[in-house]
Amino acid sequence: MIYPATDQLSSAERAFMINATEIDILPGVWGDLAEPLVSGPASALVPILLPLVDRGWIEVCRLVP
Repeated sequence: MIYPATDQLSSAERAFMINATEIDILPGVWGDLAEPLVSGPASALVPILLPLVDRGWIEVCRLVP
């Protein structure tokens, strides 16, 4: 099923959404990103991830082993 709001996502946002459903958000997303994000700093991903968090689509929490 395709949701209308997801049609407007960028490829990087889609990568975060896919990894969020796999419960592997931050570490796993690197394998799904395109250049220049793959070779860039992690801080470049913040403007992509935070709007998804603000919409309530992704929850980010600290993992304590």
